Amino acid sequence: MFRVVYGRASSFKYITQALSKVNDEGYMELLEDGLRLWLMSPDKTSMAVVLLSSHSLDEYTVDEPGTRMTIRVDELHRIARRAGRNDILTLELDPEAQSILVTLTDRKIGISRTFTLPPINMSGEEFRELKLQPTVRFTMESSDFKVLVQDAKVVGDTITLEAEDEVVRVKVSEEDREYVWELRPGDPLLELSVDEPSTSSYSRSSLEIAVNPATIADTVKLEFSTNYPLQLSFNLPGGEKMIMYIAPVLE
Repeated sequence: MFRVVYGRASSFKYITQALSKVNDEGYMELLEDGLRLWLMSPDKTSMAVVLLSSHSLDEYTVDEPGTRMTIRVDELHRIARRAGRNDILTLELDPEAQSILVTLTDRKIGISRTFTLPPINMSGEEFRELKLQPTVRFTMESSDFKVLVQDAKVVGDTITLEAEDEVVRVKVSEEDREYVWELRPGDPLLELSVDEPSTSSYSRSSLEIAVNPATIADTVKLEFSTNYPLQLSFNLPGGEKMIMYIAPVLE
């Protein structure tokens, strides 16, 4: 029914790690031009979407485009963690057992190991793309994004973004502690666009999840508007795309 071959298996674990921290269970969609994985947190405050286009895959064969299925993302991550630097990952359907076979093959010596994901449900919710209208957009290197999240962890649980003109202020306050980092074009932002002054707050723990895909992405693009969801976009080295949406913290 389908066969997906992904040549960077060791990188895939960072993607599945982020997904599994959002929810144990998610959806896989077989599109005409690639594979989409997506899921939402149980409390509906976070959503993650990964698109592996056919161009980013070594092989992509699907008999019935549009097929959706429910999968155990946490189990997929446990398998992906076993991938070595030289491994290629293959996903195939076992129609009799209604399960997914995950094979890791060492491209140098040809040894393969096959794992079976738990039985799947050949159905799933329809993906609905969130259409946001951000008033602030900025891009930073992944290393700086990770510094931002780790700095915030020292102080508190809520990160506030304030943007105006040529600056984005990152603030975290708790009791007698405070953290402020002013982000400006070139210091350290790569790009910044502010349509109007905007302020919004987000859970630091939700942003921590985004550190996982940032490990293999060069840059992170963040987009938000006042009291609206934050969108984080990662363009990964092989052409894969990952987007995370985080609901605002409203006081």
